[in-house]
Amino acid sequence: VKIAERNPYTGFPTRYKLKHVVLWEQLHGPVPEGMCVMFRDGRSINCVDENLMLVSRAHLFRLNQHRYRKVPDKLKNSVLALAKLEVKTFKLLRESRDVAMPSHPMG
Repeated sequence: VKIAERNPYTGFPTRYKLKHVVLWEQLHGPVPEGMCVMFRDGRSINCVDENLMLVSRAHLFRLNQHRYRKVPDKLKNSVLALAKLEVKTFKLLRESRDVAMPSHPMG
């Protein structure tokens, strides 16, 4: 959708934004840094508030790995939970690795 907002890349007084992002921002405010709006049922033509959800880029990555959009509807909640678990597990593993490995004394 074309919106009356200065395009930060070209300086034009208008720019285009994805319709579902515009809808989210109208109802919930700006999308935080590192987050994105996606469709709960995986169908981009179903652009209503109940079908939109805010996820982190890490969650989106995992959901795309599991082909969330193509998963049958009855398994979508399970795939969402699996992606959440994987993101949390990876974060904890990375944090424990950072604690276990002291930084190099020279830098």
